[in-house]
Amino acid sequence: MNLKSVFVAVIFMFIGLAVRSQPLSVPDSLKQKLNGLSDAEQAQTLIENSTSFLPAKSGLARFICNEALTKLEQTEKDHPKLVAKANYVIGESYYYESDFKSARPYYEKACNIFQRVGDTSLCAETKNCIGLTYYYTGEFNKAIQEFINAYNLYSDLKQRSDMADMLTNIAMIQKETGDNEKAMENYVDALAVEEELGDSASIASISNGIGLLNMERDSLDLALQYLNRAKDIFHRLGQVSREASVLHNLGMIFQKKNEYQRSLPYLRKAKEMFKQEGDIMGEAYVLHGMGSAMAKLKRYGQAENDYLEALSLAKGHNLPLLIRDTYKNLYEFHNDRNDYKKALEYHVMYTQLKDSLFNKEKADQLAKIQTLYETEKNAREVQNLKLENELKESRLNRNILENKIAYGLAGIFLIILIILLYRFLENRQANRLLESKNKEIEAQKKELEGLNQAYREMNKELRTLNSEKDTFFSIIAHDLKNPFHALLGLSFLLKEDYPKLTDNERVSFAGEINQTSIKLFQILENLLAWARTQTNQIEYNPEYINLSDFAEEVYENTITQAQQKDISLSVDIRKQHQVFADTLMLETILKNLISNGIKFTSKGGAVRLKSELEPESDFLKISVFDTGVGLTPEEQGKLFRIDRHLHKTGTEGEEGSGLGLLVCQEFVKKNGGQIGVNSEPGKGSHFWITLPISKKSSAI
Repeated sequence: MNLKSVFVAVIFMFIGLAVRSQPLSVPDSLKQKLNGLSDAEQAQTLIENSTSFLPAKSGLARFICNEALTKLEQTEKDHPKLVAKANYVIGESYYYESDFKSARPYYEKACNIFQRVGDTSLCAETKNCIGLTYYYTGEFNKAIQEFINAYNLYSDLKQRSDMADMLTNIAMIQKETGDNEKAMENYVDALAVEEELGDSASIASISNGIGLLNMERDSLDLALQYLNRAKDIFHRLGQVSREASVLHNLGMIFQKKNEYQRSLPYLRKAKEMFKQEGDIMGEAYVLHGMGSAMAKLKRYGQAENDYLEALSLAKGHNLPLLIRDTYKNLYEFHNDRNDYKKALEYHVMYTQLKDSLFNKEKADQLAKIQTLYETEKNAREVQNLKLENELKESRLNRNILENKIAYGLAGIFLIILIILLYRFLENRQANRLLESKNKEIEAQKKELEGLNQAYREMNKELRTLNSEKDTFFSIIAHDLKNPFHALLGLSFLLKEDYPKLTDNERVSFAGEINQTSIKLFQILENLLAWARTQTNQIEYNPEYINLSDFAEEVYENTITQAQQKDISLSVDIRKQHQVFADTLMLETILKNLISNGIKFTSKGGAVRLKSELEPESDFLKISVFDTGVGLTPEEQGKLFRIDRHLHKTGTEGEEGSGLGLLVCQEFVKKNGGQIGVNSEPGKGSHFWITLPISKKSSAI
């Protein structure tokens, strides 16, 4: 270690001592809230406010909860739930300091009290926390048992989101123990639940886990998609520590792609964010990753410093998994530099720790197998005793039966003759019935052949539909990938070359990022809407809508897009026109049709929204006219088709996937109407829909 490192270490040591030497006390603002309250009320106020100091001031949170417990000493039996909550927060304070062994007893005490007072939900939550402490100390068998117990409790309560969280934690352990197949199944099941419930934070956590699994499988591009999704959600939710964790994972993916220089900005940002949050464990893992990158970039001094700092933090907070991985990397680091003595030392330590973790799990498994074996053995012994008793009883009864059989033979012979005669008559009747049944079977056989033919036709249609959807999803994946690449490229250039860029260039880059994000959001919005229609998850809530007022709102939402291209947007809707339809669906339909008209109309053109009653019907026709480039008959044939893709760019290079028109088609059908287009190349397009004007026509 050089003199500078020693000097920095000494400074940090003195700072740490100074911080620790400062006596903790309840903040004045909190003291004021305690005036005039009883001891129990003061304790409750202290506990409720203690969580606001987590995780940044975990020591203060712990101090406040201990103060609360002191006030409850005389009345602890009267306020068990307050005691449990105080112990839970103390456990949390140690957890955020990565002191998992100290956290566990407080969690366990809290869990026992929650269980005793019948608070199943908090008991399950605390068992989850206990499982996490076992996970981070490498005790996987104990961890997974706690997660399973928590899952069962949440299942009794029918708390689906929490059940999905436990599946995620179980998958996390399955990944560590190499059961990636089972881990992926649990992640996918959990993600389906959270997407249905719309829990953004859980969706991000699961996406992070799936990203790491794909990294293990070397599906790096797919891993990047999931991790970037998780990063964006955590950033939007302001969850700094979780966003930092995803940034660390992104950095490790770029290392796996041998892009070590590219991984460093992600790791440095993650380290900065972990330090800001006081997350020592996260900082240790990032240092480990930075050491790997520096070693590959041949910055050996910095690499060794990063490894040793990560090892020191991991040992100080008892993180056996990170200690094991750091030993392995230090062994490989010194081996590559031909320092075989140090390489051997670290290899021995790595092997011993790895074997220790493995043998501990193996011993636990063996104990379970032994218990099962003893149980089965005892069951077999009981069964054998039962069989022996039954055999003795059978021998005693056999002699009695032999005597009875001798006397009964004559009677049995007579009975047999009667039975044979009865069977003869019965068989003759059965033959007649059999002939009748054979005729029925022949008729059923013909009917079954007809059903089989219908099944084959349905199966053929299903395969065609699946093929169409596969084609559709490949197109959507392609259309999503391009804007993502543009976003990643522009944001990376803006980040890396920010000081070198002029103000105009920065504004230009920011504008392009904004436009690309808007396009991407529109694609995703349409994709989600279409997906909900395919799974019948979207609700249909029709009502009477004044089309004139409604069109004005749509006009306000789309006029900015038109003005950007200097296009005239007009609305020709009569005041008395109304329709009976779903408001959200109609808004989506009109926005898509107007946006398409603007997209394919050149500067100076016009787009017009018009309504008119269909003659001799109970339907209203709503039209969108544009003076754009128009469509050939071949292009029109590709519209409203999931199995065909019309790749046509706007007049200023705008990209389009055609998904918006599919969503329009589905929504129009749900509202009982029709959709169509009239167009000629160079003469513009006329897209129209029909919607019912009353409940009666909607029902038809």
